[in-house]
Amino acid sequence: MPIVNVTLRDLQEAKRLLDEALKNIHDVFEQIKTTPTRVKTAEEVIERIYGIIVRHGGKITRGKLYREAKLTSDDLEKILTTLQNQGRIKMKVERTGSRDLRVSSMRS
Repeated sequence: MPIVNVTLRDLQEAKRLLDEALKNIHDVFEQIKTTPTRVKTAEEVIERIYGIIVRHGGKITRGKLYREAKLTSDDLEKILTTLQNQGRIKMKVERTGSRDLRVSSMRS
């Protein structure tokens, strides 16, 4: 292995390059950083869905609820099942002229 002489000037140049690289990394992180968002608990999501039903007079079609909730159908179904199991809502199918509507409503 050959012997390499490292001078003070070499070390200063290496430090300068390293400082420049770290500055660039810092700039990149500053540009892509995001504000952390608080993760919602399952209970908060359940209450939000229940609140949507209440705001619609206690009765809402499944399609409208999907659009307002902005959840996947699987997630929304789980929440509706939870609310039904808690006795807070009832789900039923109402006949309309052209098709059946699945409706979630508050328990009376």
